Amino acid sequence: MKRQLLLFSLLCVLTLTARAQCPPGNVTFITQDQVDAFATTYPTCTTISGNLFIIGSTTVNLDGLSGLTSISGFLSVLACTSLTSLAGLHNLTSLGGGLYINNNGALASLEALSGLTSISGGLQISGNGSLTNLSGLNNVTSLGNSSYIENNGALLNLEALSGLTSIPGELFIAGNGSLVSLSGLNNVASLGGNLTIKNNGALTNLDGLSGLTSIAGNLFIQNNTQLSTCTILSICAYLNNPPGAVTISGNATGCASQSEVEAACSVLPVSLVDFTASAEGTLAQLSWTTAEESNSDYFQVEHSRDGKSWRSLGRVKAQGESTSLQHYTFTDADPAQGENLYRLRIVDVDGSYAYSRLRSLRFERNQELVLYPNPVAERLRLDDWSQVQRVRLFGPSGKLIQERSQGLASGLDMKPLPAGMYLVELTRTNGSVYTYRIVKQ
Repeated sequence: MKRQLLLFSLLCVLTLTARAQCPPGNVTFITQDQVDAFATTYPTCTTISGNLFIIGSTTVNLDGLSGLTSISGFLSVLACTSLTSLAGLHNLTSLGGGLYINNNGALASLEALSGLTSISGGLQISGNGSLTNLSGLNNVTSLGNSSYIENNGALLNLEALSGLTSIPGELFIAGNGSLVSLSGLNNVASLGGNLTIKNNGALTNLDGLSGLTSIAGNLFIQNNTQLSTCTILSICAYLNNPPGAVTISGNATGCASQSEVEAACSVLPVSLVDFTASAEGTLAQLSWTTAEESNSDYFQVEHSRDGKSWRSLGRVKAQGESTSLQHYTFTDADPAQGENLYRLRIVDVDGSYAYSRLRSLRFERNQELVLYPNPVAERLRLDDWSQVQRVRLFGPSGKLIQERSQGLASGLDMKPLPAGMYLVELTRTNGSVYTYRIVKQ
């Protein structure tokens, strides 16, 4: 009987110890002391089983949370007015809910979130007056709900969102007074809800939304005082048969009202029936068809690797005047390894233009670059460094530690570095870029 009681007691102790690895349910931090104490109270905790709330003006760093790799619920960083970065969350790779970064006036960087690849809920970045970009969200490829980007007075662009291809809910971009471009949303093809663009005083065009093929909800484009160009094909297609309510008002001439945009859409140089891209061996073959053309001048074929920076590949002369189907082709003889994005800039004789939707092709070499060993204790190696023109090493916090373009054959010396997760970015000689997550022992 004593032996049984002893075994039962030991089992209870082990059970309690296991349970104490992480706090149960939702976790809330409202002081810096609470954040600091987490690492000592729960030194082996990697997963929050509920939601994580970080709230309050006394929090200046999140170093005590560096052991976390996942949150089963959502992450909310709210009104941490002294917090300048999210360093401490650099090992976070997944969220079971949304990401809400709101009213953190001193927050200047989201770089620590670069390990995130998916957000199962929505995304809200609001009221962060020092945030100039969303770098750190570059690897996020999917959202589970709506996206709200609002009242971030210093925000210049959305380029870090280029990994998104769809947003299941609505897209709400409002009150970002310095936002000059929607570039970064080029790859978003569908919205499951409303599209709202409001009170973005520096925005002049909607070119970043040229990849949209469907908007399921309402369309609101309001009070963007410099916005004069709304005649991208996705907006014109929506207005041709709107599935929801439309409000276009308070913008600059050219986009001041629904009737003004519809009139501009009606005089676009061509009616594009289709635009396709296909791989033929090592070539990228583009083809498109127009149903009608009026005063069309030429098609400029443009290429991008990331949906942000575009370059012209060449021009194809348009028919000019036509009421019958016209077929066009263009060959890219030197596509990059990896993803290739293509679009048409459709130019009228008076210089006005519109963009087509995006098309994507992927080319892969048979031989992949493999870094080894991983995990690594001393030196990181690659079988063929001749294919690499530059290597960059980023630390656990996302900070650039090393950049080299010479002497690569000897590999990377990782021995002096502390243990943790590192990112290695390799730029091949053909310009393609590959990123590897490396564990330093």
